Amino acid sequence: MGQFEIYFATSFLDSNGNPIEDPQKTSFNGRLATRLEQEGFKVFYHPSDGFSPEDLKQKLKEKGLPEDKIVPAVDSIRYHYHMGIMIPKTDIFLVPLNEPITSDIDVRTRYARTTDRFLVAYKTDLQDETNLDGLSKSISPYLLYEFRPRISTSGKRTNSLVYVSSKGETEEEIKSITEFLKQKTNRIPQNMPIPDYAKQNPNLTEVLHNAQKRLFRGIKDIHSPESLEEIAKRFVESQDTFRLHPSINFVL
Repeated sequence: MGQFEIYFATSFLDSNGNPIEDPQKTSFNGRLATRLEQEGFKVFYHPSDGFSPEDLKQKLKEKGLPEDKIVPAVDSIRYHYHMGIMIPKTDIFLVPLNEPITSDIDVRTRYARTTDRFLVAYKTDLQDETNLDGLSKSISPYLLYEFRPRISTSGKRTNSLVYVSSKGETEEEIKSITEFLKQKTNRIPQNMPIPDYAKQNPNLTEVLHNAQKRLFRGIKDIHSPESLEEIAKRFVESQDTFRLHPSINFVL
């Protein structure tokens, strides 16, 4: 059994809708990501997606993209990287369900389910942990629906897990969630292919094709200036084909 890869779905906005400064160190989710990495998981956490928004904006500007289209272009490029590259290649889709839950959590969770990723959610802000019905009352029915059991088309058992408590965002809970995941890894399949039925979904195949065959084809290091320049060039040349889901927000 190799190293488990986790896509950590979080938007890095505080309760007032403002970006969290240095989320890896200051936020509960950031500290949890660090702890998971220390325990041997490979965690894809939003700030580590490799893009410097300012550098990417500059490359797009140099390629002649109009000023009013630069910010939407950055969002679209990152959207395709997350949805078309990172989510399909990870084993576990980890999603926080503590309030407030942003709309992009719904979108990415449903997308992860469609691509047959193993879903793991945690919620530590229940009013009463003995009354788990509070989970269904506090999140949308669409999101709750994604945490139903299912057998994958490959025959391997795929499922979802939910960790719940009422203890809040404490260091104790970071340890508990980490232990919860470590104990459940024997239930989690690795390297799951995207199922055939999902490949027949035109919205999914469009994202996968644009990400894997166009924007990021052959790109090994998205951190490098050369890679950013090539990605910007490809985007500008075919910008009308790269659509961004309106609920996705990659504000940092």
